[in-house]
Amino acid sequence: MAEVVVDTTFSRCIPALIEGAERDPRVREFHHRDSAERRQALIDLIALGIERGEVAAEVDPDLATVALLGTVFYRRLMTGTPFDPADATELVSLVLG
Repeated sequence: MAEVVVDTTFSRCIPALIEGAERDPRVREFHHRDSAERRQALIDLIALGIERGEVAAEVDPDLATVALLGTVFYRRLMTGTPFDPADATELVSLVLG
């Protein structure tokens, strides 16, 4: 996701999608459903890591997902510097321990 958010067509559409979701209930429903599906894939991956003993048992998969994705999207939307995909491993280590 960090690579996708740096500079792709999807990345350039994110602000418009967020604005559209605030104004139109149909866009909002699509945006929330699509975001939930994308988040769930990462939640499931983290839960699998916990099950396999690769991630600490006390990690909450949902909260960890929000922390990981929140960092990437915050940098894209709220700062002038997108999240560098080269820092993804360090971010994962920071969040998942």
